[in-house]
Amino acid sequence: MWHRARERVLIGRDAERLARIILGYLRAHPAASDSLRGIRDWWLRGIEPVPGDGELHEALEQLVRADLVCRIENPDGTVLWTAGPGLGR
Repeated sequence: MWHRARERVLIGRDAERLARIILGYLRAHPAASDSLRGIRDWWLRGIEPVPGDGELHEALEQLVRADLVCRIENPDGTVLWTAGPGLGR
């Protein structure tokens, strides 16, 4: 799990791995905001195997529940993900 107590979330091993990578990306780029596809293509670039939508979505939703990531739904239905207040920017 993660070093900080607030970041401890019980999730599957693959989703946990993705969550760690996502948190690392957001710590390095705190103003980042992207769609599921953008996260897979940019934030997780070079990660093998390439995560499927389901496991990536699971990791992001767990981070949202932990207040580490925010989910923003735009009026056109596009969903963006960005750092949440619990990340401690």
